[in-house]
Amino acid sequence: MEVLETSKEEIMKNAMDEYLVLKALLNSLSVNLADIDKIKE
Repeated sequence: MEVLETSKEEIMKNAMDEYLVLKALLNSLSVNLADIDKIKE
C-alpha cells in the first residue's frame, strides 16, 4: 500500500506543477483565469 500512496503523491505533485506552469503561461497571455480556475490552491 505504501508504494501506491507514494505514486499517488508523486502524481498529484506533478499534476500541480504542470497546472501552475499552465496557469502562469495563460496569465502571461492575459487570459482571465477567474472564470475557468476550478482548482483552489
